[in-house]
Amino acid sequence: MITIRDPAYHVRIAVLAVSLTLFCTTSSAQILETNRLALEALYHATDGDNWINNTGWLTSDIRTWHGVVYDILSRIVVAIDLSGNNLTGKIPLELGQIFNLKTLDLSNNKLTGEIPFTLGNLQWLEKLNLQNNLDLTGTLPISLTNLRRLENFWFDGTNLCESKYGPFQSWISSVVDVRRTGCTALFDESLVGTCDRPLGEQFLDVNNVRARIVNTGGLFYRGNPHVYEVPIHSGSNAIFAGALWIAGIIDGDLRASAARYGNNELWAGPLDELGHPPEDCKVYDRIYKVSSSDIHTYEATGIASDDLREWPTGLGAPTVDAEGNEIDLMDLPLSARRDRVINLAAGERPRVLGNQSIWWVMNDRGNEHESTDTLPMGIEVHGHAFAAAGGEIANNTTLYNFRIFNRNVLPLTEAYVGVFLDTDLGDFDDDYVGSDSTLGMGLTYNADDFDGGGEGYGSPPPALGMLFIEGPVADDDLVDNDRDGVVDEPGERLRTTAVGTYYGGGGVSGDPTTGTHYYTYMQGQWKDGKPYTYGGNGRDFSNIPTHWFFSGDPVTSEFWSEMNVDGLGTRIEPGDRRWFISSGPFSLGAGEDTDFTFAIVWALGKDRLDSVSRLRKVADRVRSAFEIGAWNEPILIREDPLPIEPNLSAALADNFPEPFSESTTIRYRVPHFAFVQLVVLDVLGRDVTVLVREPKDAGEYSVTFVGTDLPSGVYFYRIEMDHASATRSMMLVK
Repeated sequence: MITIRDPAYHVRIAVLAVSLTLFCTTSSAQILETNRLALEALYHATDGDNWINNTGWLTSDIRTWHGVVYDILSRIVVAIDLSGNNLTGKIPLELGQIFNLKTLDLSNNKLTGEIPFTLGNLQWLEKLNLQNNLDLTGTLPISLTNLRRLENFWFDGTNLCESKYGPFQSWISSVVDVRRTGCTALFDESLVGTCDRPLGEQFLDVNNVRARIVNTGGLFYRGNPHVYEVPIHSGSNAIFAGALWIAGIIDGDLRASAARYGNNELWAGPLDELGHPPEDCKVYDRIYKVSSSDIHTYEATGIASDDLREWPTGLGAPTVDAEGNEIDLMDLPLSARRDRVINLAAGERPRVLGNQSIWWVMNDRGNEHESTDTLPMGIEVHGHAFAAAGGEIANNTTLYNFRIFNRNVLPLTEAYVGVFLDTDLGDFDDDYVGSDSTLGMGLTYNADDFDGGGEGYGSPPPALGMLFIEGPVADDDLVDNDRDGVVDEPGERLRTTAVGTYYGGGGVSGDPTTGTHYYTYMQGQWKDGKPYTYGGNGRDFSNIPTHWFFSGDPVTSEFWSEMNVDGLGTRIEPGDRRWFISSGPFSLGAGEDTDFTFAIVWALGKDRLDSVSRLRKVADRVRSAFEIGAWNEPILIREDPLPIEPNLSAALADNFPEPFSESTTIRYRVPHFAFVQLVVLDVLGRDVTVLVREPKDAGEYSVTFVGTDLPSGVYFYRIEMDHASATRSMMLVK
């Protein structure tokens, strides 16, 4: 997938890039054949048999075709002049393949419909004349901004309108000679449909998890029953409810789509290329579910399940052709792809990730935004939930990919995505939450070693975590978001940027009820815009800002965790916890798309704290497996059981002096020959420095950390060896 980050360009510049590559690497004969096929498409699409003059058309010698100017030296078509020639019908997409054109004159005809976006490929075009085609309608495509050499653009005598989009207006004002209709697109930003709440649902159930998937923007809950059952058939649900949160700025205004338990602000179905919602969302109120076994059954017997046979490739459901190449039709107008389903007979197959994939499409213009009380963003969202059966790593994990399309004529900026969870973890009333900034994970664990209640896990209780495996693309923010040492490389992705919790009820730290509340939470702030701060309940204990709630290690009762909120061992009363992870900021220009993937992981250890230790290991393995493409090839997912993680707490001593003003000494013990890594992190989980990264023989060691050039505050030092880790905090005071 190609994602263009500059909002002045449309995502379909990708089409132009491909076309230019072909132009530069193909022979004149191949270019001429491409020209011929495009001209034949124009002939058939506009009723060429009834043109006033069609002399020479469709013969072998393209030089004799009426209205076609052929450059003998370069052997390419450089101009088309079919003015006043009784052309009817729509301009075909293929016309954009003649990217060497300098003049295109289709004026004074009877053409209808919208201008194809592929005309934006004609980068050498100097003159474009469409005037006096009264039934040409719609908004001029933003892709025309690619026509940097255009000097004459005439479209008076049509019903074509100019986009309000700022970069389009800047571009058209740069064209020397414009003859226009005077019409500006009246895109109503408040436009919403009259859709009912969707009812489609499926169950992800290929491994040790049974998860209810709904197409409302919510997860696992839409009224009873709530289902995120793990182990499957156990009767114990680890999650009560979840929801997708998306928010950002459009033309200076905050827009959001978010909810917690009801009134979700996504509706079934796609938006068209102008951002209009479906007239009837019920047509799209369906979730599709396909497993690898469904495909094997079809290939062995010819019998296909309904969802396999009707897999909606045209709506964006991930599909590959017989050679394994991805089929992505999303650059086509909705009308051209709406009814296109998978062609099984031609060898096309759903791109199943893991062993089971569930896919659905939603939009945020289906109706009013009652939860956030904001205008819609004009986004289309594709959901893809998937899982694999295997060993401990895959069997207790589910993953979710969401692809977001900006169908607005304006860019979405300073945007965040988040995932909310109300994790009951069996019995809802005895839980703690926390975060691990090194893994980018939020987590829930039990406050004691027995989980009671009707859905309780008993003893020992498990732990559950959630983390972004891949966040949205953010390759234009001057930040090394993926921490690989390279800033803003193409396709650089965010990961988890905040883990937060809030408390039931009102007040500045209570339930979000407006778009601003959701947005500030995802930014790592309370509802009043005050940042989360380190210690206590995250507010007023200190003035040290943090994006990672309860980031201390609960296994060692480290400060700051719910096991030790003040550094003195004080615990918070356990209860029903609500929390989220978020990722941002990022931008999404008009017509652009991006995607993100998060995982929900579950682990069971010898006791509640061992469950947390094993959870970290599972999360690390899940991320690593995803990065090597294991969910594309499930056999790559390592099925060996996790080793019992050694306790490294005793291997890492307190630093001295503590607190310190300039430098401090960190002592650690290596029990046997091992590769050791010792790093220092700030309160946001960012690497400050690597103190040790090398193999060590058994023995006692010490290393000095110098903080002369750092600001005062809390820092962490973390040791890793033998696939285990331990973390302690230290305070720099100047």
